[in-house]
Amino acid sequence: MKKILLVLLFLQITITAFSQSVVINKYFNTGVVTGDAIELLVITNNLDMRGMIVKDFSASMGSDNGGKYTFTTDALWASVQSGTLIVLRKDGSSADVVAGGSDFNLDLGLDNATYFTNGGGSFDISTTDMIMIKSAGSGIAGVTGSIHILAGGTAGSQFTSALDPRLRSTATAGTNQFVYANNSTSSISDYNGTDATGAATGLTLGSANNITNDTYIQSLRAAVLPVTLTSFTGKKQTKGVQLNWATASEKNNSYFEVLRSTDGKTFRSVAKVNGNGNSDAVHNYSYTDQSPFAGTNYYQLNQFDFDGKNTKSAVVAVTVDLNKSAFHVYASKEESEIEVSVYSSTNTNAQFTVFNASGRKLLNQTLSLSQGLNLVKIAAPQMQAGLNIATLSTATENLNLKFIK
Repeated sequence: MKKILLVLLFLQITITAFSQSVVINKYFNTGVVTGDAIELLVITNNLDMRGMIVKDFSASMGSDNGGKYTFTTDALWASVQSGTLIVLRKDGSSADVVAGGSDFNLDLGLDNATYFTNGGGSFDISTTDMIMIKSAGSGIAGVTGSIHILAGGTAGSQFTSALDPRLRSTATAGTNQFVYANNSTSSISDYNGTDATGAATGLTLGSANNITNDTYIQSLRAAVLPVTLTSFTGKKQTKGVQLNWATASEKNNSYFEVLRSTDGKTFRSVAKVNGNGNSDAVHNYSYTDQSPFAGTNYYQLNQFDFDGKNTKSAVVAVTVDLNKSAFHVYASKEESEIEVSVYSSTNTNAQFTVFNASGRKLLNQTLSLSQGLNLVKIAAPQMQAGLNIATLSTATENLNLKFIK
């Protein structure tokens, strides 16, 4: 009987520990009180945050002397969508107090009395510190009622006395540094344990910490978006990178913008694919990037509604192993043109020539190549079926290959 009770108790504790409705995604220490900031990530959809408490603790996590703020009963907090990133700054600002639909960002100050009640203490994120979000009605003091904790540095008594989920980086947050959740497996379980990084720079409040964190955030948002994206994949093909995605339903879907990046941070638009407006049917989409860069290419979809609102998908990465020998010619008996595929490391001109098996010149044309993979279609009505030899010459190299039309 005792064993059964112990098992039930363990299950109850486990379920409670990992049922957090909102988590601390990162925090920022500027070294001055007014610049410090916290970023929350909402996990549960339509979350009622009224009465919840957010607080920091003293340096070294040894006492409960930090600032304590209670979310007011303002309508802003009555029903917050999953996937919403809430930036809380130590000031009275209200930079962004509108969210919902395709808008998943809030940015406001803890000293704004419309949205928070100051419960005393001194809010000042220290080098070694912990940030906690508590449930409504749990009281501003102590650690009872903790929903989630993010900390940086050696664990102090306040941290060790709190229940899971607790996420801690062994590194701290010095002046102008972050502590953030790595979210390495893109799941809620990452927010308990040590999957966090401290002493970090280069992050942006209100944006994902990294690619895996972005994947998790987008999965939370997908459940409430007007377009239900069921898959998004990328695969290297001979003629570039083929992207495929599918939707289970669409509402007010105008188009998808295809974005590409070489570092996973700065994205640029490479294509636009029209959506299907309103539909409850499954729709499959595809786009081939014919000019990927050598190395890892990162792709993301930016879905636009007819009213201009947009939502970004998770990021997919495709590695393209291109080099100066990536030179191909495609031809068929039925077509009167050939297609040349060539990778160029720079913007340059190249001389493309085709000979038949007897050495007679059939084609001679100058090609303007851009950096990356180039696909060029060339009219070749004079070519006959059989073996041919193609050459491509630039200022730095000469390439040859045989092909059959």
